[in-house]
Amino acid sequence: SLVRSSGLNLTVNPLPILFLSDAEKKAAEKFALTHNLQKYEHVILFECAPQTSQLLLTREIILSYSNQIIKHGNACVILSAPQAYGYNEPHIFDGNILSIRETVALTHFCNLILGCSSGITWASTSIAAKPLPFVQILAEDTYYFNPLSITFKKWKRPLDSLIELVHFDETKIGVVFKDIFLNGFEAAKLEHHQKVRVQFKLHRGIIHRFLLERKISEILTYVTLN
Repeated sequence: SLVRSSGLNLTVNPLPILFLSDAEKKAAEKFALTHNLQKYEHVILFECAPQTSQLLLTREIILSYSNQIIKHGNACVILSAPQAYGYNEPHIFDGNILSIRETVALTHFCNLILGCSSGITWASTSIAAKPLPFVQILAEDTYYFNPLSITFKKWKRPLDSLIELVHFDETKIGVVFKDIFLNGFEAAKLEHHQKVRVQFKLHRGIIHRFLLERKISEILTYVTLN
């Protein structure tokens, strides 16, 4: 929206620009060494605490999804959230001691991201992150719906390393990761990727706010730009 409303023909790289300090990189390295991440074939970074309520992830659901992942291979799951969950599981690690920037540094010790299109996911598309495959679990009926695929298509970024799911449960999560581990990401994408539809609940909400404030000209401008 910012690019379109600027009226400029911007040709710069649209990847988010993030520069990490040496201290942030060392914090990620220390975390990796503490949890012996090098011994795992598959290290999954799980973004499990979206702050915009775009996906319901309870404590029980997070544990269930994590267990579905680790049972299918030599894998561990790092829970990226502002709080610790304290599960008594040897292959599920709390990542709450890391900041968002340090978590981006941690991507260099991971193989894959399980996300929900929230802050960690988008920060992990920055130039500071290791380019990783994404599995995105999305609630299609949410007010804030911003899947990676829509933005990637706009910027003509490849979608090869992206699986998006809008219809799923713990069994589906397990099957997807089993296929990734056994058959590779490309084969799993062909089997499991689900096409998302653009929805406009957020736009309706913004227009409603303008109506309440009697800002008719802003409505016309907003519709034109979008």
